[in-house]
Amino acid sequence: MNRRQLVIVLVLTGIIVLIVSIIMSNFKPSQERTFNNVIPVKYVKTQRVQNDTILAVITGYGRLNSFRNVNVSSEVSGRLLEGDIDLKEGTTFKKGQILFRINPEDASYSLKSRKSSFINLLVTALADIKIDFPSAYDKWYSFYESVSIEESLPDLPETTSTKEKTYLASKNVLSEYYSIKADEARLEKYTIRAPFTGSIISAMAQPGSSVNPGSNVAQIIQQDQLEVRIPVDVDDLHLIKNGQLVQLTDKNSKALPSAHVNRISSNINQSTQTVNVYAKLNETTNQVLVDGMYVNTEIVTGNLNNVIELPRRGLLDENMVYILQDSQLVKIPVIIEKSNDQSVIISGLKNGTTVVIEPITSIRTNQKFATLKAS
Repeated sequence: MNRRQLVIVLVLTGIIVLIVSIIMSNFKPSQERTFNNVIPVKYVKTQRVQNDTILAVITGYGRLNSFRNVNVSSEVSGRLLEGDIDLKEGTTFKKGQILFRINPEDASYSLKSRKSSFINLLVTALADIKIDFPSAYDKWYSFYESVSIEESLPDLPETTSTKEKTYLASKNVLSEYYSIKADEARLEKYTIRAPFTGSIISAMAQPGSSVNPGSNVAQIIQQDQLEVRIPVDVDDLHLIKNGQLVQLTDKNSKALPSAHVNRISSNINQSTQTVNVYAKLNETTNQVLVDGMYVNTEIVTGNLNNVIELPRRGLLDENMVYILQDSQLVKIPVIIEKSNDQSVIISGLKNGTTVVIEPITSIRTNQKFATLKAS
C-alpha cells in the first residue's frame, strides 16, 4: 500500500469512528429520557378511619382568685378607730368581726337629740288623738311609751283611716319618724363588720387617721371560697357549659380540690383570641391555696360521638384533609370538633376511608400514591 492509499484509509477510519460516536451519543440520552418518563409511586403515611366516641378534655392553666375581692371604704367622716383585728396586710378575720370603727360620738349625740324632740312631738300629738281619734289613742300611747333615746325606734302603728294619716302628717310625726330611722341607719355605718371570712391584702388607712365619705380604708378577699380563671381558645368555646367538671393540679402535678364551671365571659381577648371561663372550687379546706396561685386545669366537656383523632400535621387549610382514593389524593372538607396541641378531633369522614396524616408537598402530574404505614 502506497502512502496515498494509507492516508485515505486513515481518513475513512476516522470518519467511521466519528459517525459511530455520534450515533451512540444520541442513543444514550434517548434511553435516559424514556426512563425519566416513568414516575415512581410515592408512599405516604395514612390512617384508616374508624369513627368512635372520644372524651373531650380541654387542658390549660388557670389562676386562682378569691370569689370576692372588696374595697372597703367609709360612708361617713370622722376619726378611724380600732376594731376587733389589726388593720394590717395579711391579717385574717371571721365573718361578723369588726374590721374598724369611725368615731360616732357626734352622730350619736345628734340622734339622741332628735329622739328627745320626737318624744315631745308625740306628747303634743297624743292630746289631740285622744279627742279626735279615741279608738286610736291606746296604740299611739303604747308606741309613745316604747320610744327610748338609747334604742332604735319601734315600728309605727298602722293608721286605720285617711283622716288619721293626714293628721299625723300635718303634725310632722311621720316625717320626723323616718328621718330618725335614716339617722339610725347612718349610725350603723360607723361600725364596719366583715361580710365574710377572709384576709386583708392591703390597708390604706390606720387608726387615728381621719377619713371622709368614699375614702378607701382596706382591700379584703374571701378565703373560704375560691375560683379559677381559665383562658380557653375561642375555637373550643362551643364545648364549654356551666356545671362541667374541672380537675386541678399544682405545678408538681399534685391533685387539688376539683371545681365546676359557673360562668363564662362574653368578652374575647383580642391579642390571644381566648375567652375567660370561671370555675368555682368545691372546697378549699386543708389545702395551701392562695389568691393569685397558678394551677393546671382540665375541663371535662363530655363525649364527642362519631369522631376520629388525627395528627395536626395532616390538616390542610384549617378544615381540609387528603384522602387516598384509587392511588390518587383527593382533598375533602371535615368538621373540626376540637383542637389539641398535637392533634385534632374531627368528624365528617366515613369508616374505612384512608386519610393522609402527613403534609404533602410538590405533587407531580399523574403522581400515584400508596400507603407507607397504616396506624
